[in-house]
Amino acid sequence: MLVDRRTFYLKPEHANTAVQMMVAENHRLGVTQVRFYLSMTGRFNTLVGEWEFENLAAYEKFWKEWGGSPEATVFLEKFRPLNETVGTHELWNLVQY
Repeated sequence: MLVDRRTFYLKPEHANTAVQMMVAENHRLGVTQVRFYLSMTGRFNTLVGEWEFENLAAYEKFWKEWGGSPEATVFLEKFRPLNETVGTHELWNLVQY
């Protein structure tokens, strides 16, 4: 299983709006294997999303389809201005033991 972890550094006055937008977009898509975190300590106004995928093919398919949709363009036009700076993107392989 893969975990796609994306970190967004938000402008202080926009953190709650960003969370609401991210949750709504994932509900619209019917995504259930996702978690969102908003920082309580450390760097403030940090939003982390973690999406789970069965394998690399599922990960690539999901983001390619979403990224090519008109809805993604509209979402990103509204979401990007809420960010203070560039975030991070990590892809993790869940270790089974």
